[in-house]
Amino acid sequence: MSINRRLFCGAMLAAPFVSRAHAQSGGKRKLIYAAGQPTPGVHDELWRYAVPNQMGYFAEEGLDVEIQFTAGSSAVVQLVVGGGANLGQANTAPIFGAIQKGASIRMYCNSSPRYASGLAVLADGPIKEAKDISGKLIGVSSLASGRFPEAVAMVKAAGLVPDKDVGFVAVGVGAQASTALSSNQVQGLYLWNSAYAIIQGQGLKLNIIRDVFPNYQNLLDGGLLVSNDLLEKKPETIAKYNRAIAKGMVFAAANPEAALDLCYKNWPDVAARSDKARAVDIAILKAIMPDYEYRNLPVPKFGYFPPEKVAFTTDFVTKAGQIAPGLDPETTYTNGPVDLANDFDIAAVEDAAKNFKP
Repeated sequence: MSINRRLFCGAMLAAPFVSRAHAQSGGKRKLIYAAGQPTPGVHDELWRYAVPNQMGYFAEEGLDVEIQFTAGSSAVVQLVVGGGANLGQANTAPIFGAIQKGASIRMYCNSSPRYASGLAVLADGPIKEAKDISGKLIGVSSLASGRFPEAVAMVKAAGLVPDKDVGFVAVGVGAQASTALSSNQVQGLYLWNSAYAIIQGQGLKLNIIRDVFPNYQNLLDGGLLVSNDLLEKKPETIAKYNRAIAKGMVFAAANPEAALDLCYKNWPDVAARSDKARAVDIAILKAIMPDYEYRNLPVPKFGYFPPEKVAFTTDFVTKAGQIAPGLDPETTYTNGPVDLANDFDIAAVEDAAKNFKP
């Protein structure tokens, strides 16, 4: 039996596990989930937390889930490794790097099954494909961003030399990144789809070039991670959490308007204050939801990691210098929770979404 199966399957005889971040709360199992976002808003945590929380999907699974927003992937990994959170969402490089250094963690849910990035340029500008960036400056959110090595890979794939033929500069996200591009401070952006949706929602038209390096579609766009200890001892808890967020994704895809209402209810401070602002939020949500859709994939199961994509991603981040050579892809993930997580009535969730009344 593989380690992936051992981690998920044999755990029914394990002794009860209780930690600060994993305890009983009013009869429900308490979980702390660390988000790779600094604040709530119209992004993936809308369907991963706000919808299942407000619709009672966590409660139906006997879970009391608390979300903790963080500065990003590295902070998420540190929290999970240190026991400050049970679960988290992060880019692959910091997860793989921690595993190489001995951290007993792994990815357990491929909740973003499509590569959600690419080179964004002005829709009416001269750049039509990646090779047109010679002599240009590319903006990234920060030079420590997980997207930065991908931008470098794009430059190399175009036959160009990073920092010689093409430069890079940190431009942040949102209005700051939009201004940098529209004012020609940079000639391209390498962010991620939700960031592009926000920029376009604010009125700047973009052309997003997807074919940026060979087999880009095989690169994992991060994953949810958990400690091996919790995965071994409470595998059903992890699978039930996945099932709740899978319902959240199905609900949001079926009725984005209702999902946005639930987001506003969960986090009142992010609620749009005008019809125009709400229309922008809806446009953003509709733009990003296809990135999370799993039902039209070769293996149509929520959370499933294609082994070949894990292997490709491991090789990619190794060649990018983000981790040292020698990491075994099999040690980085499990598909153990997948079957139980997909054991729910999709049509019933879609009906609930379509008939939702705020």
